[in-house]
Amino acid sequence: MPHHFIPSNSVKTIKWSGGTSSELFIYPEGSDFKTGNYQVRLSIATVEVETSVFTSLPGVNRTLMVLKGQLHLKHEGQHETVLNPLEKDQFSGNWNTKSWGKVTDFNLMTKGNCNGVLNGYSLKETQTLSLHSSEQKTFIHIREGIVNINNTRAEPGASILFTGTNRILIDALKDALIVVVEIKNLESGELS
Repeated sequence: MPHHFIPSNSVKTIKWSGGTSSELFIYPEGSDFKTGNYQVRLSIATVEVETSVFTSLPGVNRTLMVLKGQLHLKHEGQHETVLNPLEKDQFSGNWNTKSWGKVTDFNLMTKGNCNGVLNGYSLKETQTLSLHSSEQKTFIHIREGIVNINNTRAEPGASILFTGTNRILIDALKDALIVVVEIKNLESGELS
């Protein structure tokens, strides 16, 4: 079961107009969010202002899930929604999007044929979550609590990346909030 443990101290955090964004994972390795030469990017953002306008990201498919707080999203000419913790919305990065509410959210961004499924789980102490993933990559992020993932202890801020088909057992040692992203249709090498 090939997996890669990503400690919390390896995460890069940048400031944006309304808060911060912490990049948890980007593929291909060495890609840069600002130049856009990535297929998938996972990040956690804080929104520290009441109203914000999302940066236009043409060609990017986005899924946003609230981790803390409540967010009202309005996609001009498309749809609008109110998200509570562990609720998510999918939208195009080139839509004009505005939000209201101070939150912490998890972002999945994909380009080209690459796509992903984002889910959040709230686990009670001693609860076990069993996942069977057959996707190319399965990314698990521990937001709160302490868990054992296939007998590897993981604390808040840590992430584990699995490659290929895996049976993944997540045992909550304390009440936990975790995020699971299954990623498929990655192309090897760089994007042109």
